[in-house]
Amino acid sequence: MNIDFHYYATYTAARIAGYSFSEAQTIAHAAQYVDESDRSLLQNDDGHPHIGDFEMVPTVQTNAEMVKYNTIAWSGTHLDETMSVWIPFHFLPGNYGHDHTVDYTGPMEDHGWTNHWVFNRESEQKFKLICLPNSLLLGEMINNVVEAHADNLQMLGLRMHILCDTWAHCYYAGIPAWFMNNAGETVMDIHPDGSEHEVAWTRVWPLGDLFNPEIATPALPAYNSYAYQGHGRMGHLPDYPYMRYRYQPQWSGEPVIKDNRDFFMKAFKQMVQAMTCVRNRAPFTVETYAPLDSATEQVIREILDTREPDQCEAWRKNIGRILVDGQALKVPETFERMQWLNEYLASSDKTGTSYYRFNRAAVDHLGLVHGHLESQGLFFLSGDEGPNTVSMRFRNRDGACIGKMSESAYGIGSSQYYPRMSNIGLTHKMIKPDGGPLRSGAVTEIKTTEDTVGEYAFLGAWETPALYYYTKDYSVNKQRWIIEKSDLSEDDVIRPGDRVYVKNQNFTDKPYLAAYQYGDGYQYLTTIATQVEWDLEEGPMPGGVPVQYRTSDVILQGGNGQFIGAMQEESLFPSTQYFPKMRTAAITVSLIHTDNEDSRDVARHGASIKIKTNESATGNYCFLGAWSTPSLYYYTKDYDTSKQGWTLEKINLEDGEEIRAGDRVRIKNHHYTDKPYLAWHRTADDNYLTTIADGNSDEAIWVAGVKMG
Repeated sequence: MNIDFHYYATYTAARIAGYSFSEAQTIAHAAQYVDESDRSLLQNDDGHPHIGDFEMVPTVQTNAEMVKYNTIAWSGTHLDETMSVWIPFHFLPGNYGHDHTVDYTGPMEDHGWTNHWVFNRESEQKFKLICLPNSLLLGEMINNVVEAHADNLQMLGLRMHILCDTWAHCYYAGIPAWFMNNAGETVMDIHPDGSEHEVAWTRVWPLGDLFNPEIATPALPAYNSYAYQGHGRMGHLPDYPYMRYRYQPQWSGEPVIKDNRDFFMKAFKQMVQAMTCVRNRAPFTVETYAPLDSATEQVIREILDTREPDQCEAWRKNIGRILVDGQALKVPETFERMQWLNEYLASSDKTGTSYYRFNRAAVDHLGLVHGHLESQGLFFLSGDEGPNTVSMRFRNRDGACIGKMSESAYGIGSSQYYPRMSNIGLTHKMIKPDGGPLRSGAVTEIKTTEDTVGEYAFLGAWETPALYYYTKDYSVNKQRWIIEKSDLSEDDVIRPGDRVYVKNQNFTDKPYLAAYQYGDGYQYLTTIATQVEWDLEEGPMPGGVPVQYRTSDVILQGGNGQFIGAMQEESLFPSTQYFPKMRTAAITVSLIHTDNEDSRDVARHGASIKIKTNESATGNYCFLGAWSTPSLYYYTKDYDTSKQGWTLEKINLEDGEEIRAGDRVRIKNHHYTDKPYLAWHRTADDNYLTTIADGNSDEAIWVAGVKMG
């Protein structure tokens, strides 16, 4: 709907409901102000908010605000704001919980320009956001005014705008979604005499003249493009009171006829009913409409039938024909967009101004909608902090975790954030479309908690070999992951400690999340055709088993997620040596206390040790030493006590000096004081051991583990 209905029809309905001329003007101004209060009205030219008592929220976004972002993708913050504007203030969700919901009968799968789309559990939840009149939320919204805001004309006007939009925006949703908001190109304008004319569309992005009903958004490559926001694909046909048209919505297997003349008349009568209830502090019931006397209804119908995109003049000319208590209605003052803000800036009693009260009402309304949707298991306004989010670490069967990302060049002039496998697991959030437990088969987003990535936090599978993070919903299917429990013998609920398969929704030929070795010595993420199990962990990193001298079979895991593994016998003139390599399978070592080789005490920070491999193939050549060669190798005991001597350093001493499984450690060589730290390094062939100067680098940080049994 446009200003003609939101301002003049709301004013008229308020007068019929019993409000005075002044009160009705305030209600009508608030109703229209919902379509005006973008960010420019919330802050001054320097970006400072006009109100500091609470955080204001916009109730509309301008075209300029929307198209300044990429037309295919956007940041998560911008998408959250978009949903927080259009869902609660213009496309009130209603496709759930009552007898007049609509069923999804559209396509279940589609292959697009750059990826493909499937109808899944997330789609089912989103489809509940379809705007419908007479919803559960509408009833709660109006009765909230009756019970808590009956004297707040600004809140009443705001919610009259939303009530009316449930009729005009019926069958559309306030999120960018192809499967709900797309429509066929052929739309028939059905005239009162029964004749039909096809609407000749001009497809433009960004939108130009919004008052030309033949201008609408074009089809764009992404299934969540802004072209599919609200009724953009239908231009402003839904907002014109005189229109009766037939179109083919994407969500329906059959065409739909929308009769705006009927819908707008019902909206008017329902406004009168709602405002009468508020004024009398009486409960409001959906699907009830105030009766109008025949003369008044005739005038309203004549106005709505005026075949003009802007019916403001028709309202101004005909309002005086409507009688209330035997008196002709006075035409309201012309709406002035800046009036309320100017009054606020000039007032000494700012909290009593309509500007202040409207913005407070907008915040309260958003909170009501947010809470109601969460109570219905819909978390699209909840971000990643609600009961729809499960936080876990991912560890593969080789013992490596998904860890911190590496920023690497991608294309010309840009870079991407590639998660790497590590010995330190980083918590990721699995965001699902509903509350309750995480169940096998759930479709989730996987978001890293690593702060440095900013908005580029959502894991996606792309055409590149390695996976990387990108902005929220840049490519919906490529950033959706199906979590499948590998053992369903007990139930389908996924809990910490369970093993799962993680499947990408887009690459069905090779869907399974896996680690792979890259040429820089690190393992990165990719997808493959065969199943790969992951252990899910939460809470502190597992550990706690003491690391004991001599008796413990110690596992040392490097920052690339690999372990000190089996040695490789290689030539080193004039003989061969045993070079330990970094591998996905660990070979245990024993830590021998230098000062007391028989000690079986718990290893401690600062202890002097020897490192003895338990790999039997090395024979007596089993003690690790740092030599003049680039890579370290094993040699006989005490061949060089300095080069084969090491000091243990526990990185986090907050819980004491004893070293336990799961602790991070550095290991310093006694001989090479300029580059003492045991580290892994990449040679032309593989990952070997060396020593380096930087003890804080990933290559020099080790996680100690203990092999049990």
